[in-house]
Amino acid sequence: MDEMVSPILKGRVDSAFKRFNDELQTMVRKEPAAREPMERQLVNLCERQLRRARKQIEPLKSLKTAEAKAKYASLVEELKKFDALKPAALMEAFVATDVGPVAPPTTFKTRKGETAVAPGFLTLLEPGEPVIPPVGASTGRRTALANWITRPDNQLATRVIVNRVWQFHFGRGLVASSSDFGKLGEKPSHPELLDWLARRFVSEGWSLKKLHKEIMMSATYGQTARREPWPVALQLDPSNKYLWRFNPRRLDAEQVRDAMLVASGELNLKEGGAPEDGNGTRRSIYTIKKRNNQNELLRSLDAPSGFASTAERQSTTTPTQALFLLNGEWPLIRARKLSGKVSSVEEAWEAALGRPPSEKERETADAFLAKRLGGSDRRVPLVLAGGDAPGLFRENTEHERLLDQTGVWEGDEFTVEAVVRLDSVDSGAAVRTVASRWSGGKDSLEAYGWSLGVTGEKSRFKSQNLIIQLVGEDENSNTGYEVVASNLRVELGHRVHVAATVSCAEHTVTFTLRDLDQPGGAVQKAVVPHVIRAKLGFGASSVVVGGLNKRSPAHHWDGQIEALRLAVGGLSDSELNADASKWTAGLIQWKAGQGPGLFWAWSGDGKMTEPADAYRQALNDLCQVLLNSNEFLYLH
Repeated sequence: MDEMVSPILKGRVDSAFKRFNDELQTMVRKEPAAREPMERQLVNLCERQLRRARKQIEPLKSLKTAEAKAKYASLVEELKKFDALKPAALMEAFVATDVGPVAPPTTFKTRKGETAVAPGFLTLLEPGEPVIPPVGASTGRRTALANWITRPDNQLATRVIVNRVWQFHFGRGLVASSSDFGKLGEKPSHPELLDWLARRFVSEGWSLKKLHKEIMMSATYGQTARREPWPVALQLDPSNKYLWRFNPRRLDAEQVRDAMLVASGELNLKEGGAPEDGNGTRRSIYTIKKRNNQNELLRSLDAPSGFASTAERQSTTTPTQALFLLNGEWPLIRARKLSGKVSSVEEAWEAALGRPPSEKERETADAFLAKRLGGSDRRVPLVLAGGDAPGLFRENTEHERLLDQTGVWEGDEFTVEAVVRLDSVDSGAAVRTVASRWSGGKDSLEAYGWSLGVTGEKSRFKSQNLIIQLVGEDENSNTGYEVVASNLRVELGHRVHVAATVSCAEHTVTFTLRDLDQPGGAVQKAVVPHVIRAKLGFGASSVVVGGLNKRSPAHHWDGQIEALRLAVGGLSDSELNADASKWTAGLIQWKAGQGPGLFWAWSGDGKMTEPADAYRQALNDLCQVLLNSNEFLYLH
């Protein structure tokens, strides 16, 4: 395989190398030992570009003859037999290191020319020149700085750390000006306590965990905010500087987001991996931070913008916060999810507030539900699609498509899995759709999305081919449309288990297909590259089962969809399961035998055909009230 690809690889690398100027080319050609420190840094950057050129080569597209492509593909299949022997990939980490024991010169320009600057500490604190011995292949500068900061006689560092931890728990540090311990800063409110905590922090081996525990187990932290002030306290300390009670504190933006996901039962506890959009269900620590385009919920609740270091978070109370929490799509989805998993006032209270309602709260909640119901307690009975056949999708019936009512957001890394039976394909080139987030458009931001389905008789990708269509941004940030074909054939009239895992990070779609009507049928798998890089979920469409967001009969599913789930990220082979009763993980699921429930609504001939569940709607409103309550959003 290397022999076949080497000429192509050499040509691409040589082409990338020639784009460097003569000076850089000379540096790259030098022996590593002969390079100056600055040259080593520049060569490292050049090597990154050359590695990128090597990775961009796709052999099956670059090989010129059909014979060579066939031979290469057969060798790839042969290698796949040994995949089980491969060790798991090592975790990647972002690290920085020196180019060697001698650092490149640091200079700045003055009127007299360039002046070299030697490393040193603040001359006010350490006027002498530091002695910095090299450490192995490193200059030793970072080690010298770390040793200087953590030396036993430097009390500034430990006081600053302890003060920041105290500020995190109480909203205000023992020194209110947490970034200024100098003459212009405020004096500590409890200087002896600050020193005692700093000494204890050092004696405990600089353990932040033990410091947090020390503070949180204290009587001061255990106080309540629901304490009536006595006259002496109001006179001597109206601002509660000396902590005679707990200061009520609103949860941070990330804490509010995660608390809502916990209450609704959606919080994804997966550790590590690629960051995801804040509109998903991963913990806030794993969400993407875009400084010029912050997540709407986090921005409204005073999350730092990320442009500069933030010594202290502001906690504002504004009308826009209230409007977003009451009317924003993301909080409304959490309330809907919460109401979908509870069946009574008591369960809603336990899920949102972690306690049962009091008698008075129960009476108030019952009165609220009764008012919202307007004297009706209509609950929607289970209605199966297509009479005796659960999950039957037919054109020009009440059960053409199934529309998502939750507004879930799967991002650019997701898996669609379903158990289906297809009775016919389109007589033209249209695609019978299993599930989609797409209107059918191809040239605007509103059209961004995806659609998983099976090709028609006249499709250029062959009939009965399992494909996924993608509309999003390509590597140049241009709007692009792409068909990713698996070349896996779906037999008509057969129950099949299908899955497609889309990864914009890996630039691949992994298809899985198994014919359940073939006893002992093998699982077929195909990994296909694609060029769309991002923003698949940025369109205006919601998730639809059995068709597109915009009614298009030629693209409707004709047959049965027994079960379907949409999950964030990739599902392993062991997690994919043809038995839908064993599905656990999933952003949203549909199981035909359970009816549409609260999260789905049937659409037929372009109209919603399911009656509204008045009780569920009222319970949803109650859950929304609980997620906006003072007790939910504040520490007392």
